[in-house]
Amino acid sequence: MQKIFKIKEPQVNPQRANEFQILFLRIQQEIDQNNVLYNLSPLMENEQVNYQFWRFEFRGQGNFEGKCISGVLKLQSDHPVSAPEFYFDPITTEQRNEILQHLNIYGDHTLCIPLFTYWKKTTSEYEILQAIEHIFHNPNFQEGAAPANPGFEHETEEKKNQIQRRQAKYLPDFQKEQ
Repeated sequence: MQKIFKIKEPQVNPQRANEFQILFLRIQQEIDQNNVLYNLSPLMENEQVNYQFWRFEFRGQGNFEGKCISGVLKLQSDHPVSAPEFYFDPITTEQRNEILQHLNIYGDHTLCIPLFTYWKKTTSEYEILQAIEHIFHNPNFQEGAAPANPGFEHETEEKKNQIQRRQAKYLPDFQKEQ
């Protein structure tokens, strides 16, 4: 049984709240203009809107075909200087919450993505969203490097597919918000 770890929150920067709101609205407009299958919303905390943390959903492919893949993108208080973090939502089954099984997802639900490791502050937020979706549908790790989820990596392809298809049954279908 996998453990689910408490996520350490990036520092919230209330002085930049207006900047984060403007940034969010610009990215939401870009999503709408490009007509991509993304849902993006600011995170609600204690009945307060937090534009520094974004709920992100996209349509699954492969074993997760048509399912809603979701998580939270957390922009650092000094964004864009420091790389953001992305946490996938757990899969809730009848028995427990599970970590989404994927080569690029760590045991604390964070995404292992080269874009964040080799961060450039010129990377646009829209590019971040595209990279999250891309790495989810095209898992990778360099040969000889340790994957984020070594237990999953050592399973046979048949077993990996079986695990992901089982988890997909617990996810809602993706619906593009209007």
